[in-house]
Amino acid sequence: YVTNAQTCNMLRDLLRQPGVHCILVSERGEETKCLGMMEDRGIKVTRLMNQVNGLDERQSMWLLPSTPTKPIDKKIDVVFPNQPFEEHKKRGGGNGKRWGR
Repeated sequence: YVTNAQTCNMLRDLLRQPGVHCILVSERGEETKCLGMMEDRGIKVTRLMNQVNGLDERQSMWLLPSTPTKPIDKKIDVVFPNQPFEEHKKRGGGNGKRWGR
């Protein structure tokens, strides 16, 4: 529902308003097509989910390129660990198999 030019332009303009520092996005799908659309509009997009095991754009942060950021130099415990989608989970009966990849 946000993957159209009108919505992306509105969100880009919102980021330019005084007092708005970032937009945090939480989506349901592994691929969020509007991320590329926002990057095309000059918005800095940070994918917050670990991308090591493949594409996962469910959570992202959008900033203006001029917004100052500071790298984190320590490990942060995950409050809600990444949960695979149902179609990626291996089903285990009562035989002690674990859910997950």
